[in-house]
Amino acid sequence: MVSINILLDLLVLIPMSGMSIADYFAQIGIRYLAIPAMSIAVGTALENKN
Repeated sequence: MVSINILLDLLVLIPMSGMSIADYFAQIGIRYLAIPAMSIAVGTALENKN
């Protein structure tokens, strides 16, 4: 899923926004990596709650 988002961003959003690829990864790409990390952390916390 993350790879599809990045691919679509590379094909559509970066050219439309005029951002360089380095700016994109600094501002947006790292957020895509944080989403699964937060989901795993919340899932682990909820699993260990019981």
